[in-house]
Amino acid sequence: PFLRTRLLWGVDPWSFEYVGGRGNTAQHIYRDKRHIIYGGRVIRDSDVDTFVFYPHFNYDKDSRHVYYDGWVSQKIDPATFEMLGCDFWRDRRGVYSAFVNMEEPIETID
Repeated sequence: PFLRTRLLWGVDPWSFEYVGGRGNTAQHIYRDKRHIIYGGRVIRDSDVDTFVFYPHFNYDKDSRHVYYDGWVSQKIDPATFEMLGCDFWRDRRGVYSAFVNMEEPIETID
């Protein structure tokens, strides 16, 4: 299949489908039987069977990754991921913000 003017190598054309999107093209999401195609990139180690699309938020997740606004996290734990609102979220390691390094917990004040 093609995504605009690019051929998506390794994607199965018979199971390729649109999942959903938000605003700009970086947030259009597709899938085939083996991959999530997020922000125009084929995520090779995505888990199609557990992928959840949240149409009213800027994030999505599967059992292996948290996806945020076209970006794929390699460190945030999807099993304990929870959106807090206003571009803040948390997992078992701490609280995160879209306004600073999104893969490292922010320092908190007790």
